[in-house]
Amino acid sequence: MSSPKLQAAQPNKLNKYQLYNKLYARSTLCFGSVFTFDIEKKIVQFWRIWWNIWTSHQTQSATKISKALSWLLRHGADREGLALDSGGWAKLSDVLRRPQFKKVTVEKVKEIVANCPKLRFKLEEREAELYIRANQGHSLQVEDLELEEITSDDGTPVIHGTYRKYWESIRKEGLRRMTRNHVHFTSKRPEEVAGGSGIRSSCQIYIYVDLAKALQGGLKFFRSANNVILCPGNSEGIVSREYFLKVVDRQSGERLQ
Repeated sequence: MSSPKLQAAQPNKLNKYQLYNKLYARSTLCFGSVFTFDIEKKIVQFWRIWWNIWTSHQTQSATKISKALSWLLRHGADREGLALDSGGWAKLSDVLRRPQFKKVTVEKVKEIVANCPKLRFKLEEREAELYIRANQGHSLQVEDLELEEITSDDGTPVIHGTYRKYWESIRKEGLRRMTRNHVHFTSKRPEEVAGGSGIRSSCQIYIYVDLAKALQGGLKFFRSANNVILCPGNSEGIVSREYFLKVVDRQSGERLQ
């Protein structure tokens, strides 16, 4: 009985079917070229499982590297002795000398930066030297993040995501920037707000800020390179509850008092 051929690989695109075909060929060398249909099917299933495990590991590896980069460029540069310029830029070669990045290549960093859905990082080449920075989220003092100041309310929503366990404290004290330089908000529309830059996809409560009122009250707002809305708060680092437009439970849509 003739066996069905695996799906052909798309031209100029490395995909799992190319790998399946290669591994199938190796299997025939090891076990002989004649299989029943059922045995061939089991071999293909085995390699599919292997492929899924491998790609899952690659994704986890990229996430781990991204988190390590975020910590270093946003919070840990001073502790690690990494030099940042006034814009928060570091030489990528200096970053990759750190022990936690000893197996990370320049190409892997480029891939992570290009594929980051939240656009956390930016790469820039200067005189044949690559530099990298975090676009926002710093607790380190960075003077020039190329932030665009927002001076008027154009109707774009300004939403902060949080969790039920923090709501009672926020209700009494307002939003605090904590150890960071800014309170973070997303400018996405409500139907798009679950995830993306400026908000976690797991957030349970959305706090809408009255931007016009907050600007009139003297608060400053900025937009980062990855479209996160940033506010340093008042002199104590707080966005007061008086500037809350509404607070909504994400799951039920119920307004919270």
